[in-house]
Amino acid sequence: MIIQRKLRPLVLWLTAFTLLGSMAMAETGKTKTHCIGRLLVEVPEEFEVLRHDGTVRETRIERIGPGTERDAERLYEERVRALRNGEVSIDTVKMLYRDVGRIGALRTVSMLIDWTDGGFQPQEPWREETYVSSEGTIFHLETSMDNGNADAARSDIQAVADAIHPRTAGDIPAGEGTCLEHAFLNLPQGRESMGALFRMPGSIVGIEVGLTIVPPGEAKLELEGAESNIGDPIEIAGLRGRVAKDYGSEHFFYATVGQQASQNDFGYSIDLSFFDRRADFGSAPFTRKDADHIWDTLIQSVRIKK
Repeated sequence: MIIQRKLRPLVLWLTAFTLLGSMAMAETGKTKTHCIGRLLVEVPEEFEVLRHDGTVRETRIERIGPGTERDAERLYEERVRALRNGEVSIDTVKMLYRDVGRIGALRTVSMLIDWTDGGFQPQEPWREETYVSSEGTIFHLETSMDNGNADAARSDIQAVADAIHPRTAGDIPAGEGTCLEHAFLNLPQGRESMGALFRMPGSIVGIEVGLTIVPPGEAKLELEGAESNIGDPIEIAGLRGRVAKDYGSEHFFYATVGQQASQNDFGYSIDLSFFDRRADFGSAPFTRKDADHIWDTLIQSVRIKK
């Protein structure tokens, strides 16, 4: 048996490297340190980052590209215009203009899912957005709120806007904060949820890392796997949980550790996995021995960024 597979790749890879080329890369044995949220992990240096995203203080962050504050203001005005004209859909769902406002110096626009064709229109929750420029880079920030949490949500999005800095993928900024692929947020710990997917280019071999943090006194984390009796006990980054390996229909290794938040302490959940889904999984350049080595290096490397 293995621990429930919560982390699964989101993309199918249809390209394949030649065996010689893959072996040349896999046999270097070198790793690279990656900053995922507030974690530092060691991943084979040949693996590329396919996905690294998440939320900070319930705020979703998207790097738009280079631009000044004036450029950010222009994007904001274009978004307002498009919403007022009924031209905005998100994941094919049409959005309805709600309002414009301010959060400190930030200009915001809010929207609702458009239910008018169904004969009704709920007024909450709504989506609130803003654009900010930091060190010549524009970011789009978005959060969801309702009448009960609006003040706290607006405080959080302002904190994110004040703390955001552009980050070159692979850089590890000094000091306290959390890493996204293209951003670093110099913020004390809060509610955060991060995930990253790494893969060997052109192959169905990869690693996933997930981190969730909740502040003291908040809702419980899902720690069923970490608190189960499936697999073997393990401690990673000072957190206890379970680890298991499947050598059956594929190579799939999984570990989940964590602790619940208390009235005084943060709660943490860390999920790690390694997968080899090639038809000839376990063959060179990722033999069972190679997979075990990559996995052991990964789980022993995990630590909280200070």
